[in-house]
Amino acid sequence: MQDALFIPEQQEPTFSVAELNRAIGLVVGRAFQDEVWVQGEVANLSRPASGHVYFDLVGDGCSIGVTLWASDRLVVNAVLKRAGGAVRMNDGTEVRIRARVTWWAERGRMSLRMLSIDTAYTLGRLAEARDLLVQQLEREGVLTRQRSLPMPLVPLRVGLITSDGSAAAADFMHTLELSGRAFAVTLLDARVQGVEAEPSLLGALEAVASLNIDIVCIVRGGVPAPTSPPSTASWWRAPSRPVRCPC
Repeated sequence: MQDALFIPEQQEPTFSVAELNRAIGLVVGRAFQDEVWVQGEVANLSRPASGHVYFDLVGDGCSIGVTLWASDRLVVNAVLKRAGGAVRMNDGTEVRIRARVTWWAERGRMSLRMLSIDTAYTLGRLAEARDLLVQQLEREGVLTRQRSLPMPLVPLRVGLITSDGSAAAADFMHTLELSGRAFAVTLLDARVQGVEAEPSLLGALEAVASLNIDIVCIVRGGVPAPTSPPSTASWWRAPSRPVRCPC
């Protein structure tokens, strides 16, 4: 009699995992029949030897996995090439991609198949972020602060912050040698692009603040390989508010 109390009057439908995942797939397929544009920030980028590209697109505390198959990568690379190499996909790059929403019933996971990219969006976001940063630094007086610091007519004691062994370092040293003056250069190795640039530059600036030098030069560039032009995205990756001289 007691057991009968726990028997429902009408049995509710019960899905198997496979049935539920197939049902979700039908709903997703009807909702996203066409390709969509999705914007977000690239994270956890991976380029295995297979030629495919995998990454997460993140934003507002959410993320979704993205796959760029090797066959679709040819199309995306052509779009990037038409932009003159100004945009390069790296962790932290804000992108707007054309994609197809896919549902993997076997894993119960939704993902995006990347088909194209809007390079104008990335360049616009970079320019906007840079302009906002410059305006903020101008309001704080940071951009003009160094004008009040005393400096010799010829600053011979130079603190050079750049990637040790890079073409940029070699070009900088060569230019000083051509001047014929007795420059004393202290080189502090730092990453000057990519996701590691900010903490690396901050560490170098903190170190150089304790040195007896006349001027600090942060240098990057050099002569790039013809097949690997520097992208605008990589050039503008480094600037951010915390990267300011602590001295």
